[in-house]
Amino acid sequence: MNLHSEYVADRILECASELRPEIYDCCIGSCMCFTGEFENDTTCPICEEPRFDQRKKARNRFRYIPIIPRLQAMFKDPKLIELLLHRVRRESDPNLIEDVLDGGVIRRLLDSHVEIDGEKQHYKYGEFETDIFLALTCDGVSVHKGVGARRSKTQYSCFPMEIIILNLPPTIRTQDRYVFSLGVIPGPREPKHLNSFCWPLYQECLCGLEGIPTYHTI
Repeated sequence: MNLHSEYVADRILECASELRPEIYDCCIGSCMCFTGEFENDTTCPICEEPRFDQRKKARNRFRYIPIIPRLQAMFKDPKLIELLLHRVRRESDPNLIEDVLDGGVIRRLLDSHVEIDGEKQHYKYGEFETDIFLALTCDGVSVHKGVGARRSKTQYSCFPMEIIILNLPPTIRTQDRYVFSLGVIPGPREPKHLNSFCWPLYQECLCGLEGIPTYHTI
């Protein structure tokens, strides 16, 4: 394609993939994100730093990459669909724990009805083979630490948030191509209220509990 700028390429890709980043204001020190109960706050409830500068612009922002469009895209690829079926096709021994899917938390979920706003639904967690189980991982990364004797003692610079798809076989589920980034919590300090940064993911998970119409190739 004869494109004249990266901006045009980005917009075409955004429209084709239906994947648009969501931008949220956050504390200048990354204490928390102004979402949920903090959506209308003008100061950080933790460090009391103002949300806006003198021009009424947010002093810091968190860019969130939605997970739903990327999960939907997986069902357009027959090979990925086969990989996602690992959860329902695997043979497990109730007396052994060979995978996180054998753990007590997921076993209890599989035996429980879905609840939305306290109302019990007629279907259970994982009842359908297209149900997807996700794991959230978040850890600090310092881009200025250096190596060896010159290793710096600086605090973490940023905190990447990533999603691991537990439906996939354990041999591949943590490979780069199958791990989805949700965004990076900007530094320089560790977030004090991680749940506020997870709020967009929580909203998407609520949609998932209700069911999301998705094109299925097979």
